[in-house]
Amino acid sequence: MLKKRTSKLEIILSLVAVIICIAIFLKAIIDVDNNYDIGWYHLPFSARIWGIIPESSFLAGAKVEDRFDGFPLLAHFFQGLFWKITNRVQSTNLVGYFSLIIYFFFLRGYFRVPLYLSAIALFSIPAVLTHAATSFVDLPGNIGASVAVMMIYRFFCSKSLPNKKELLAAFLGAAMAANTKPQLTVLMVLVWTIAIIRLIWLYVTNTQFNGGKAISALFLSAIASGLIFATPIKNVVLYGNPVYPVKVQVAGIVLNHRTTPATYSEGNRPQKWLQSILEINTPEWSADQFNRTNDEGLLDRAGGFFGAYVIFKVEYLLPHVLTLLEKEAILKLTPIHSKY
Repeated sequence: MLKKRTSKLEIILSLVAVIICIAIFLKAIIDVDNNYDIGWYHLPFSARIWGIIPESSFLAGAKVEDRFDGFPLLAHFFQGLFWKITNRVQSTNLVGYFSLIIYFFFLRGYFRVPLYLSAIALFSIPAVLTHAATSFVDLPGNIGASVAVMMIYRFFCSKSLPNKKELLAAFLGAAMAANTKPQLTVLMVLVWTIAIIRLIWLYVTNTQFNGGKAISALFLSAIASGLIFATPIKNVVLYGNPVYPVKVQVAGIVLNHRTTPATYSEGNRPQKWLQSILEINTPEWSADQFNRTNDEGLLDRAGGFFGAYVIFKVEYLLPHVLTLLEKEAILKLTPIHSKY
């Protein structure tokens, strides 16, 4: 009886998830995103990459040109591709939408999270719900980072080498993140370094040394790392600064730059991040995150996470996910015997 009730509930939740996904998809393909940043540089970048509109049509000033020269443009590449194929500017919204759909299947395939659960859980976050049908690049970039971090966590849960699919998932996630947003590029340096160290350890403890295979592994690792950090490598070669045009100082030396982000003077960044996701003392939130902190017009760019919901997920859902991963790791290490 309980099983039948559970099955009916899952069917209802699945229908709810499907309706939500269809509704957001329709919004994405019908509405032209008119958020400020979209028209300022996201759509121009997408159009310029694919030659949809002549470069001369965009006279946004040096600040935008510097971003085009140095910022990661992978998400804009796909936005322009969709625009080019469909001849509809609304198609640029689908990059964020499809990245989320791919993430649902990733969670189902690698962490056994039901599709209806991941859809309802993620669309309950205002920042995700609103960005899923827009041309902002935050969603595909952060989904890439999430995939990379979650796959590396799996590497630490297992004492055996990951298979090719797991390695490919980690690589694609890191590449998407590092080549979509400058902030994520910096994060991926740390994440990928940890991944390489763990993979080396697993390789050493699970295989007998073979010079040819070791060289091949190092070669493939170098290629993967080069693709993941293609944007900062290009910036170092052309401008002498991996995060050009943003100001950065290394060992007291200020590298070539064209802009100093206002966020540098906004105080304690980790503290602000915690306040943002928990929505503590944050101003009224807007979908384009153009909320302001005071009458002087300083940008806050905080909120949109539904703070009580974040606490619920950390307190209730996270322990269940970790337990599931631990059980899966144990199963991998335990020989399976026939009951007969």
